[in-house]
Parts: sequence; C-alpha cells; structure tokens
Amino acid sequence: MRQNLFVIAQAYAEATGLSMVTVGKKIHGNGDFFGEFLNGDISCGVNTYYHLVNRFRARWPKGAPWPKTRPIGSLGKKIDAGFVDDKRS
Repeated sequence: MRQNLFVIAQAYAEATGLSMVTVGKKIHGNGDFFGEFLNGDISCGVNTYYHLVNRFRARWPKGAPWPKTRPIGSLGKKIDAGFVDDKRS
C-alpha cells in the first residue's frame, strides 16, 4: 500500500506540475503527509488508503496515464465530495 500510494502521488504531481507538498494538502489535507508517509514516520489504515486512492481517481488529469502499481482492489463509487476538484481548490 505504501509504495502504491507514493507512486500514485508522484505520478499525479508530475502530471499536474504540483509539488508533493501541494498534492498532500489537496488529497490528504496535510502537506507533509507524503513525505512523512514515505519515511515511515506515519501510516494510514486500509480505509484511509482507499479514500486517498478514490480522491486521486476523482482528480486525475485527463489524458494522463494512471501509473503502474500493484493491483488495487475494487473501490466503492462513493467519493468524498470535500475533495472533488472545484474552482476553489
């Protein structure tokens, strides 16, 4: 899970031109999340992992390929509306 999430975050940052701090802020709500997560300083549970993946999928830039990751199980269709892109984010 840790590697998948970081690969997805890096691909998103590259596709959008955003820094990892900005990606952390937009997707998780904490700009330091991905740095601390990669270092092993913090972790997340399975539910949080799937919520974050759903948030990336909801915001994924059109035309940008989804990165190669280990298989990610079936995700629910519910997306946290607070993190769907809008003009304010």
